[in-house]
Amino acid sequence: MIPAAFKETVNDLGKETGVTGEAIDALTALGYSPAEAGRAVRQVEVTDTMSVEDVLKASLKHLAFI
Repeated sequence: MIPAAFKETVNDLGKETGVTGEAIDALTALGYSPAEAGRAVRQVEVTDTMSVEDVLKASLKHLAFI
């Protein structure tokens, strides 16, 4: 179960916020499309102890197998 503070939230523009949103932003800055980045981040089981860097590393592992 993901604590409320780390659940994916969506702002008024439809963009994800929190650690997942920051990880998606980092992946798009690395050249991945927003769709690729979003899919990779959503495959990560985000826990309350994970930092943005942890989510980013796990997402990159998923992208390595695409």
